[in-house]
Amino acid sequence: EAIDLRDGGKAYLGRGVLRAVEAVNKYIAPAIRGMDSSRYRDVDKKIIEIDGTDNKSRLGGNATTATSLAVINAAADTADIPLFEFLGGKRARTLPTPLMNIINGGVHAGNELSIQEFMIVPVGADRFSEALRIAVEVYKNLRNVLKEGYGSLAINLGDEGGFAPPMRNTEEALKALEDAIKRSGYVLGNDVVLALDAAASQFFINGKY
Repeated sequence: EAIDLRDGGKAYLGRGVLRAVEAVNKYIAPAIRGMDSSRYRDVDKKIIEIDGTDNKSRLGGNATTATSLAVINAAADTADIPLFEFLGGKRARTLPTPLMNIINGGVHAGNELSIQEFMIVPVGADRFSEALRIAVEVYKNLRNVLKEGYGSLAINLGDEGGFAPPMRNTEEALKALEDAIKRSGYVLGNDVVLALDAAASQFFINGKY
């Protein structure tokens, strides 16, 4: 995973970003100044080149991502068209299928789940609004499934807005998602599929997972 460059120390409990700002001003800006923003892939390559690490630990993933987004927005502004049209063309009218993080584990939750994000993907929808409706229905039914199975504490939320139930293993979380999908009237594997963001670096300890 890309490393966020943070300041440490007392300010903002160590979460300040002055080092990331310095990385933009001192290293990134001089390297990309004068480049054509419409050739944003070339700009991204230059940023990767000057960082020179596998995980953005020199410049910080927060600095590199922010700069990349700024460049592509500048390109769209220069072309005087909306960002979505700049990226997708004049006929751009589709949105990607959303992945909804609805059970939290790992560092985002106070439970014993190692995997950080358990997600649902409403692949059976033919438009974004329908995908959102399906996801909301499953999310609301998941609340009831968790409350019935684990009590009122199970519906506490993790850092990213998903539920953080007092679970110990991955199978429990997947079963709860399966139950919520069925209770919503959808078919697992057809209308809705499951996805995981393991954030495995968080439980890679002493060379082992």
